Amino acid sequence: MNDYSDNKALFKKRFFESELNTWILRQKNLKRSVEILFDSMNKEVISFFSEKELAMIQSQGLWAATLYPTENLFLIIIFPNLLELLNSQNCYLGIGVLAHEIGHIYLEHSKRNLMPMEEQFEADAFAAKIGFGKELLNFLSMYPDSKECRIRKERLVKLATMPRSTL
Repeated sequence: MNDYSDNKALFKKRFFESELNTWILRQKNLKRSVEILFDSMNKEVISFFSEKELAMIQSQGLWAATLYPTENLFLIIIFPNLLELLNSQNCYLGIGVLAHEIGHIYLEHSKRNLMPMEEQFEADAFAAKIGFGKELLNFLSMYPDSKECRIRKERLVKLATMPRSTL
């Protein structure tokens, strides 16, 4: 194995062995969805997370949110409707949402002074660059036709048709 494969395997092992994430192992389809996401992440993204802890926790709400409780701990909160999507035949739509949340973390939105819409655009672009632009676009198409959603979809249409990046 090369360093990238070793680092990715170590990252996945640490993630699934974390006490905060063991609940994911009890849901075979959810575990598969998370592994698909992690397998799409290139060496720069894996390297970014190598010294940090990533956890996914369940809560009540709509879709997902990202929190930064400490400098080296990142939480993605998964709400029931996203959990259902990740466990379904349409799991790739849910993976697109998780890729977007990973984008917020990787792009360090907690440390930058951006407008909320700009953060959404950047996280959408990140999801597209790691191969989930079409899925995120299809997910956003399920939303009510809000102005924010319409603008995000317009930007994503261009990104979703581009080949996967080596981010």
